[in-house]
Amino acid sequence: MSFIQWNDDLVTGIAVVDQQHQGLVELLNEAAPTLARLSSATLEDAAPLLDRLVDYAAMHFKTEEDLMATQGVDSRVQAHHRETHAGFVDQVMAMVGDFKAGRGVSGDRLLSFLASWLIFHILGEDQAMARQVHALEKGSDAETAYTAARGGDLAPSTGALSRALLTVYTNVSQQNRELADLNGELARHRDHLEDMVQERTAQLEKLAGELRLARDEALVASQAKTRFLAAVSHELRTPMNAILGFSGLLQERELTPELQALAQKIGRAGNHLLELINDILDYARAGEDGQAMPLAPFRPADLVTQACAGVLEQGRKKGLRTHIEVAPDVPQVLLGDVQRLGRILRQLAENAVKFTQKGGVRVRAVARKTPGDQHRLRFLVQDTGIGIPPERQASLFDAFNQLDSRMDRHYEGVGLGLAMSRTLAHHMGGELGLESTPGKGSLFWLDLPLVEAPAGATPAPLPASPSTVATAPARHVSISPPASSPRTGTKGQATPAALDQLEALLASADTRAAGVLENSPELAALLGDALPDMAEHIAAFDFEQALVTLKTWRKKQ
Repeated sequence: MSFIQWNDDLVTGIAVVDQQHQGLVELLNEAAPTLARLSSATLEDAAPLLDRLVDYAAMHFKTEEDLMATQGVDSRVQAHHRETHAGFVDQVMAMVGDFKAGRGVSGDRLLSFLASWLIFHILGEDQAMARQVHALEKGSDAETAYTAARGGDLAPSTGALSRALLTVYTNVSQQNRELADLNGELARHRDHLEDMVQERTAQLEKLAGELRLARDEALVASQAKTRFLAAVSHELRTPMNAILGFSGLLQERELTPELQALAQKIGRAGNHLLELINDILDYARAGEDGQAMPLAPFRPADLVTQACAGVLEQGRKKGLRTHIEVAPDVPQVLLGDVQRLGRILRQLAENAVKFTQKGGVRVRAVARKTPGDQHRLRFLVQDTGIGIPPERQASLFDAFNQLDSRMDRHYEGVGLGLAMSRTLAHHMGGELGLESTPGKGSLFWLDLPLVEAPAGATPAPLPASPSTVATAPARHVSISPPASSPRTGTKGQATPAALDQLEALLASADTRAAGVLENSPELAALLGDALPDMAEHIAAFDFEQALVTLKTWRKKQ
């Protein structure tokens, strides 16, 4: 909607003048919305608007001066126009000066000035000039034209002025109605938006309730799974221990070579099945056991040796070269989750030995610089085995993913070791990765943040590692203290670590506890009167009662 509409009252009949007047009307209509909104504030757009007004004045006034001189208009008309034009220029330049001086140019001031000029100058003075020009064109002289064409009548006609004011009022009223309609539409949109916000809020609250319920149900399910796993662990391992024990008994009997071979196959298959069961249960526990574990002081060199020595011994039996190295800059004592870290290192070492047929396996620990009192250690397990194709490396840490998934594959397993290791690494704030080249070997690395232990901290005994215990099938145990070892004075001959190892094996219902007793005369002598009961329970695969016997004995010491 325009502020002022071009109409017949504004037409002078002089083409060049009317064209310039139309340009001024368009300028006013273009600027009016901005001027009206910013009537009381400094107008940032004043500079370009003022520049256009200056250009308009220079062009338009010269056009009218040249026209009146060429047509011979009466000097009184020319003098009045010069005075009016000079006044227009003075007002525009005053506003330019105010703008440059930072005094601001208000929108209402500009709007009022332009509207007055359009209504009064064009409808009055320019129409008087046009009447003079038209009279002269019809043959009148300047004096006659001035009189006949009312050269001194400079005010707009009543009708033209009324129509101009009515047009302005009509346009402004229409704009107000449109603005009111727009405000109403905005109000309706606002109300609708509020309804939408309330509806969405209700939906989010409902979703939050459902998520809380799902979380609670998941927690209950997780607790139920934990209880189920505990029961399954006992129920699955108990018959397997019996199978392994009785297969061991068979192997001790005088059997034919054929039956002896069958008994050995039963023992190997039973051991392998027990390992698979343990892997599955350990993976399930690792997935749900994300809470922070108590940190204990430990010596990195001792931990790496404890976790990997037994595995590397198996590698040496395969003819592999093995090596354990801890860099000199690794701190002597650190705080960490010893059990999880040992499990990861042992898994990586087992994989390296398993997939390496010639060459060697190397386990290293190196320090990486970090700010503050935190240390970042990198554990590396490198082998010269079969290597891993690039397209298989990304999925290698997925659960139940196997490098060789064929039914007749050479390497056995269910593909949980690396998945469980990465889960445990994440629980400790670390990262597990690999670099590998098919046919040349693999390098698995574990980056882990650790804190140096306080001065004087004593490293705790390391947990027993199954890989450091003999892996022969369990046999019926009949143990008595050696005659050469008196029952008194033998306490110092058995280390606390051996007792901790035995207790850990019994707690895991591990048949290799029998081998610990049988292969350690010092430990057997130390147990004294508790030994026969413990041996009897182990022989009957009643590991729980054997554990109770051991704990009771330790409390008495």
